[in-house]
Amino acid sequence: MLGWWISVFSDADRQEPHLIASWECGVSGADWLNELYKEGRAAQTENKGGYPDVYQTQARYVAPWLLDGKISPQGDAPHGNFTPVFMEDDKGETVLMQSYGYRPLKLHRPELLRALPPEAVLTIQVFDLS
Repeated sequence: MLGWWISVFSDADRQEPHLIASWECGVSGADWLNELYKEGRAAQTENKGGYPDVYQTQARYVAPWLLDGKISPQGDAPHGNFTPVFMEDDKGETVLMQSYGYRPLKLHRPELLRALPPEAVLTIQVFDLS
């Protein structure tokens, strides 16, 4: 499967990380996180080539859109559970390979996410599904 498994954790109680959101997305589904990093609003704390990569950012940058059921700050909401995947065949033609079913956004701890101050640090784990 091509894409990413993204998990968002809060270390609010400083003793145990809490999984607050997770979802699967397509190949470009983690681009928003790279943009936050480039803008200086996220720090990459682990770079393992996607197995996994780990970032930290403040709740102000992700909590509002997660609470709105979106999987990116640009407003991407899950459009069903299927994303078409196109590949190049042996003749060099682009063809529909398969429609993959991705797991949609699941908020595991919405009450915790709502209660976090804007400056609270969230840890985001991005795992390559390929």
